[in-house]
Amino acid sequence: MKHLNPLFFATARQNEHKKTLNPLILIKGISVLLVFIGFAARAENLPKPLFKLTQGQGTEVCEAYLQRLNATEFLNNDPTQGRVSEPLLKGFADLKPVPLTAEEIQRVQYKTLSFERFQDQYLFEKFSKKWDEAWGRQSSLFGHGLIEFPSNTLEAINKDIVANQKTPFVRYQVQLDMDNDGIAGDVVIKNNRGVYIVDYLLQHIDEERMKRIFADQDALDWPTMYQFPSLAFPITVFGYNNKYYFDGFFNNLDFQQRGSLGIAHYLQRPYLLGVFIHERQQTHRICEYEWVNTAQIIYRK
Repeated sequence: MKHLNPLFFATARQNEHKKTLNPLILIKGISVLLVFIGFAARAENLPKPLFKLTQGQGTEVCEAYLQRLNATEFLNNDPTQGRVSEPLLKGFADLKPVPLTAEEIQRVQYKTLSFERFQDQYLFEKFSKKWDEAWGRQSSLFGHGLIEFPSNTLEAINKDIVANQKTPFVRYQVQLDMDNDGIAGDVVIKNNRGVYIVDYLLQHIDEERMKRIFADQDALDWPTMYQFPSLAFPITVFGYNNKYYFDGFFNNLDFQQRGSLGIAHYLQRPYLLGVFIHERQQTHRICEYEWVNTAQIIYRK
């Protein structure tokens, strides 16, 4: 009979042990999964958002905007995802939003994303062109994950339009006066991620004006700040009694924590929304609201 090396049996026993699932690991895994499913379920069944005014009591625009916030319909009852409808209460201007066409979105989509991520609306288009010249196929740019941008074909954009009918990419027909200098000349477009001041033909973003009105001026000077350091997210603009304002959540901003524009959902922190006004070449936060019935929700981009 042929003698077998004792190491053979030891190795076999080890391999058999590896095939046996540790019950503790299984229980922990199931627990984590149930918690995740619970968070996901709550994320899809949030109550209608309720806000309270925490700073700016007695200020007319703050009190009026509180009424508007609590009457606004938010996508999936989540104010960080976008607004389906806003009531036109007394004193508020009708900005006459109209959805952009697929062709218009195609002109501005990469510029908005590139500006948001790199403070340079043309950077992605330049990089994409260089990649095409070098490799002859743009798909490789996305396939290797170098820059994760959505497809900019009309077919893809039309599908996105259908999927986002409740919160479309819009253009305000009314030209706004975002610096409140008495000259209403700002062409503003808006999607779920914020607003952009553009030229009339929607061919470029007014980067200087965007930075002057909507940016955290201190963060603009950070050596590592390559993305646009917005004062709030997602930004919405409105007019009230012949002045123009913008609002958005100003705490838990991702660029302050992880270097990307968005909201980081910290379960232990309140969601604070601010109303800002740009006057006399400075932006000020004049109202603050707390989203008081926020549920525990998972991080969502």
